[in-house]
Amino acid sequence: MLLKMNLVDAVIEYLSSRNEFDEAFKMAKQNAKHKISDVHLKYAYFLEDEKRYKEAEENFIKAAKPNEAINMYEHLGDFHSALSVARSSEPSAVPTILMN
Repeated sequence: MLLKMNLVDAVIEYLSSRNEFDEAFKMAKQNAKHKISDVHLKYAYFLEDEKRYKEAEENFIKAAKPNEAINMYEHLGDFHSALSVARSSEPSAVPTILMN
């Protein structure tokens, strides 16, 4: 019914806001591939709040937001991890991290 009403994006947003990421990923993969990166981003923020930083990093990268992972690590004072992410995913950020 939701597909017919073209409300899949809203359902994915709702599931993500309720931290039901498995369902949100499933719905996005089946019906709205353009929302997959949004779900990865929201999941990454959730994981960061849960102090699961490595998993958060992976999801930031899957969401095409490596700068978010770099900022997370810099905020934590983990410049080694920030540098690692920058070297693999965002080389333009390396000089800034080295200065910090």
